[in-house]
Formats: sequence, structure tokens, C-alpha cells
Amino acid sequence: STGAFGKFPSAKWRLTPKSIGKMAEIQWKMINNCAEKVKPGGVLTYSTCSITVEENEMLIERFLEARPEFSLIEISPRFGLPGLRGMEKCQRLYPHTHDSNGFFVAKLLKQWDRIQLFLKFNMPKQSSMFSTVLKQFSLKGTFQFFHTSSKTIVFS
Repeated sequence: STGAFGKFPSAKWRLTPKSIGKMAEIQWKMINNCAEKVKPGGVLTYSTCSITVEENEMLIERFLEARPEFSLIEISPRFGLPGLRGMEKCQRLYPHTHDSNGFFVAKLLKQWDRIQLFLKFNMPKQSSMFSTVLKQFSLKGTFQFFHTSSKTIVFS
């Protein structure tokens, strides 16, 4: 673990680009496996005891590109330094700065999409219309919802 360089400085001599790549792929599989289990409106906290950009910021960039339903959100309280590569909502701890192991933390919110919000607040799940609306909206596209006191209107 690159995060333990403060305790085990000799570990840095065993680090290779290949080993970093292997760890990043393991992290990629783990974050995607976890992401499948997050409900809309839920939070996924990604944390490593690594200081490599490949396992952290680059992996989060790749994740956000592959899964646009997730977005970075602020971590509170702030306890470290901002992430690298412009990821200021992420946090990093360094052995030489924070008197701890090295860590990276990203907090990711799974967004409700507009269709899910519409269905959640406007359609009873027992209704046969629920399944009809769900089938109609399973097509890709941009929808806007306008709510009046008597009904909700959907434009595509």
C-alpha cells in the first residue's frame, strides 16, 4: 500500500507502474461492484490507503465518465488537502503532512434521474399505469416535467 510509505519507506522501492496498474484495476472492479448496490439518492464513499493518482483521481474521473448518474459532492468536515487534477471535493492525507498513513477519499452521490423522480412522487406503484409509464420512459431522451396543481405534464 502506497499509503503506508510513512511507516514502511522501503515499500516504495517495490512499486512499479505494472503494480500500480494492477491495483487500479482491482479498485475499478470494487467501485463498480459497489455502485451497482447504491440506490438513487444514496452515497458511495470511495476511500483508499493509496497516494497514487492512478488509484484515486484518475479512477474517479474514469468512474464519473462511465457512470454519469454519480457526481462528486463535498466531504464534511474537511480533514485533509484537496484532491489532485482539479478534484477539490476529494480529500487526501499524506504521511509527511498529516502524521498518518496516506489516504484518498471521494464522496459520490447517485442522482435521481427525472423519470425516477416523476414516478416516485406521482405514480402509485400498485397502479397499472405505473408500468405503462415506466415502459414508455425507458427510451433514451431528455424529458422535462412541469407540475401544476392538478397534473404533471411531461415533454420530450
